[in-house]
Amino acid sequence: MKYRTMNKRGEKLSMPRWDDRGGRIKNKNKLCAICGKEFFGHAVRKYCDIHLDEKCEDRKKLRKIYQEKLLSRYPNINQENNFKNNEVLKLKVTCAIPGCGESFELVLYPKQEVFPKYCEIHRSEHQRSFFKRMSHAA
Repeated sequence: MKYRTMNKRGEKLSMPRWDDRGGRIKNKNKLCAICGKEFFGHAVRKYCDIHLDEKCEDRKKLRKIYQEKLLSRYPNINQENNFKNNEVLKLKVTCAIPGCGESFELVLYPKQEVFPKYCEIHRSEHQRSFFKRMSHAA
């Protein structure tokens, strides 16, 4: 049985190439998220050429605001790191659920701002609610 291919006899199979002719990359006029200037760029780009640098102070402020919004959504799940550490720290912390009292070890890396409040058993919301129900029943 012969298989028909688009290639000539003796050639390797060629895979389809991705290029811009298919219209995957679309450039359009967009507004910068920081300064509001109009720029021409990829559809997924948010910042103009001035604010595209990672060291831009305005982008750092936006990133902090975004992190604060994320933390405000889930205030009970994690704790915030109140100290600035430059080294890897190992801490022994007790579980925050009253009645559990289990201690667990944490490894805090530099620039880590959020770490877990509960032990490995009670990290899921279901396990915490189940533990509270069982403690009330007893």
